[in-house]
Amino acid sequence: MITRADIRQETNSASYSRGLQLWRSGSVRKMDVEEKEQIPGETEMEIRAEVLGSTGNFYQVQIAVDEKGGEILSDTCTCPAHEKYW
Repeated sequence: MITRADIRQETNSASYSRGLQLWRSGSVRKMDVEEKEQIPGETEMEIRAEVLGSTGNFYQVQIAVDEKGGEILSDTCTCPAHEKYW
C-alpha cells in the first residue's frame, strides 16, 4: 500500500502541499484506484481522479505507482499548471 510518506518522498514540497490542500478542501472528486499486475509479482497502482481547480474548472489527474517500491511511474493532468506542480 502506498503511504503518505511515499507520496511526500516522490514529490516536491509545492506539489505535495497543493495536493494535500485540494484533498482537504474536498476538491478531489470521483477518485478511483485500480491495481494492475504488469509482470507476475509486480503490481502497479493506477490512481485516477477528477479535481476541482481554483479557477472552478475540473481537471483529470492520473498517476501510476509501483506498489512495491512506492515509485511514481507516470503522471498526467489536464490542468494548465501541470508542469509547475508536477
